[in-house]
Amino acid sequence: MVEELTFKPEMIVNLLKEKGKILKLQKGEYVFHPGDTARYVYCLDEGEIFISRMQEDGREMITNYLSIRSSDTALCQ
Repeated sequence: MVEELTFKPEMIVNLLKEKGKILKLQKGEYVFHPGDTARYVYCLDEGEIFISRMQEDGREMITNYLSIRSSDTALCQ
């Protein structure tokens, strides 16, 4: 009998928590900047993250908002 393979995000999050390293940031600190080399996966355990881009006129535009209440709580970098 072939067992059905199912994507289970909670298993990935548990693995990251078990094997990963905790990174605590203060309000206003950056996780990464545009153009940074992707080397890590981040899993939001508490708090919130704003993903933004700087506009040509110097204003910051928020493109995404992540919180522990949303389903999109992992960032890849």
